[in-house]
Amino acid sequence: MIATKDLGSSAPFLAQPQGPDDGQTVTLVNTFLAPEGRTDKVIDVWRQDSLIMKTQPGFVSAQLYQGLGDSRLLTNVAV
Repeated sequence: MIATKDLGSSAPFLAQPQGPDDGQTVTLVNTFLAPEGRTDKVIDVWRQDSLIMKTQPGFVSAQLYQGLGDSRLLTNVAV
């Protein structure tokens, strides 16, 4: 449903959540555009995924922000 794209070779997107192994908190911020007509579905899937993530070791928090009005722009902030 959502395609990820690396913005740089030094930190591939899927490697970023692993973070450094030094006990430091890692904050992941990713912004994406929901497919046309699928914003509600994307938000619902994010909510379901967040329920799973909340049970994982090291999880601190997750928030999803949506642009104003009928915006398809979403930003996920996970710690």
